[in-house]
Amino acid sequence: MKNSVQYLTYEDYKELGGDSTLDNASFNLLEQKARKQIDHYTFNRLIDGVPANLKDEIDMTMFRLIGMNQSIDRNVNKSSESIDGYSVSYGGSTQANKEIGDTIKVMLSGLEVDGVPLLYAGGVNDNKHIYYNIP
Repeated sequence: MKNSVQYLTYEDYKELGGDSTLDNASFNLLEQKARKQIDHYTFNRLIDGVPANLKDEIDMTMFRLIGMNQSIDRNVNKSSESIDGYSVSYGGSTQANKEIGDTIKVMLSGLEVDGVPLLYAGGVNDNKHIYYNIP
């Protein structure tokens, strides 16, 4: 099965100061989700393994994404709540997805694998890469 290797291990997550209440099984689900988010934005350029020179950047990106996804899961995108009439409103995941995408773009911008930028989405102009908005 391709991409079964974690980008960030539970042990590394804990060493970085990860949530001490997060158990290994919950971490694995959040790690897989964060890995898939990175894979989406990097067009699967890391599925064969994270190059050693990118490990620190990928670890920190994964750490942030796991925290963001954990927060999203805890809050279930609750956008408002009132007490007396007891009404709860839930926002869509559009804002959360934008924040995750923005985080990946900031954290991984300028990084390359085999001379190709991780976030490169196609096109070459005058031997320079053209970056398109990545969904």
